[in-house]
Amino acid sequence: MVLLPRESPHPSDVDFDLVKKIGRAIRRPLQAYFRPRVEGLDKVPAGRALLVSVHNGGVLPVDSIVLGSELYRHFGYERPFHFLAHDILWRAPRRITDALERVGVVQGNPVNAAAVLEADRAMVVYPGGAWEVYRPYAERHHIDWNGHMGYIRLAVRTRTPIVPVPSVGGHETLLVLTRGEWIVRLLGIEGFIRSVHGIPLAIGFPWGLQLPLPLHIPLPAQVHIKAMEPMELHNLPEGRALFRSDPKGDPEVLARLHHMVQQKVQQGMDDLADGRIPLIGKVR
Repeated sequence: MVLLPRESPHPSDVDFDLVKKIGRAIRRPLQAYFRPRVEGLDKVPAGRALLVSVHNGGVLPVDSIVLGSELYRHFGYERPFHFLAHDILWRAPRRITDALERVGVVQGNPVNAAAVLEADRAMVVYPGGAWEVYRPYAERHHIDWNGHMGYIRLAVRTRTPIVPVPSVGGHETLLVLTRGEWIVRLLGIEGFIRSVHGIPLAIGFPWGLQLPLPLHIPLPAQVHIKAMEPMELHNLPEGRALFRSDPKGDPEVLARLHHMVQQKVQQGMDDLADGRIPLIGKVR
């Protein structure tokens, strides 16, 4: 079941006072515990921008929290930033979803995503979603977006620059063993929840071997994030040709553009991971 948005987002939906209070409360603990290095935020263009990143760390993706905190620290509390999130979150109690929306989290669907960008705002998207956030620990430095290419259609349709944002470290806060696709097949519940492909198993603190719930305490891994040069796909010949023959996007052109972005993010991850020591990070 796909939940439909209650209404299109609007700039006034972001409660900057609340975002500021949260930012001030979590910044020092984040700095002390995860020792984040966030680079290149000056490359995020003014106005609309689609920050395309890598999803890490299971149900508590700490690098997303670090990125949000650093975006507001860098740009101030007058510019709204949104994070596109899985619509399963909107099955939570209304007070929780209201709080998410007040800090700029957007229910993931094409209508909401396009509305954010058409309002000339910046949005962070994780194409790998639930599939990537539980990729095995051995694959922590490798992108796996599972063929999700909707962000390409979105960027070209709205003429939005894509900012590749590679990230490492978040996937060391939880040691994922398996996505657990075999568990879903064994229980016969394939497709019960959209985009949920398995029941992951991981080693987390303090529970040891665990499922996504109960929540774990993330290990203190150093998080390293870097924003790269924007990619204006809509100005490329392939971008201009994407919808020329198919309103849903020519599949071959779509795949080429997707590969271009994924390759750029992977190159950035390779650079961040080079010389990295697990948990400790890269020695300066």
